Amino acid sequence: MLIDRASPPRVRGAIAPAGWNAAGPMPASATAIHVHAYASPRPDRPTPTPAVTIPLPGGVRCGYARNTSLRNGFYTTSALHFLGNAAESGRFALPADGPVAWTAHADLADATAAILADEGRFDGPTPPLTGGQSLTFDDIAALATELTGRTITRTTVSDDQFREQMVGQGVPTGVADQLLGIFAAGRAGEFATVDPTLSALLGREPISLGTVLREQLSEG
Repeated sequence: MLIDRASPPRVRGAIAPAGWNAAGPMPASATAIHVHAYASPRPDRPTPTPAVTIPLPGGVRCGYARNTSLRNGFYTTSALHFLGNAAESGRFALPADGPVAWTAHADLADATAAILADEGRFDGPTPPLTGGQSLTFDDIAALATELTGRTITRTTVSDDQFREQMVGQGVPTGVADQLLGIFAAGRAGEFATVDPTLSALLGREPISLGTVLREQLSEG
């Protein structure tokens, strides 16, 4: 995504900053922002810095020496998606998992704005931008039980059973395998680390999964 560093900063997607002629050089005020979803916080599994090349309309491509890669934590909305209709059925079945520092989209949006407003704070990949608490799906089942006032049971199924369940629901096999890869990474501790960077950027504690779940239940 291209960022016009004018005041205030403007996010322009794949559109060049105002006033730029594709036939001329990109102004120095432009920089590049890359987003890595579900970046592993483990120091031995760093997220590689992407090539700093942005596609522009008309096939023009420009390279930059200055760039920031946002290493977003695992999105809280993904946890809610995996829960499905558990609040109504009282149960959900998933493969064995590991703790995840679930992270709210709203927090990541605010953090991105803070980074744009503080040019040079990060050059290259950011530290992991994670929520403030790591939870397993057993923890989430207990939380859902507390919030709904009814027992929510989490059942552990094998990877093969989960794949068959997904494919039976019309999910392509390749996509089902990607989902299984998420659970395997969770079991390996890929998403467990809680990093203070997001909280520092926000100037407050990140939004908890419990808060997001409570809001969803109240809307449902």
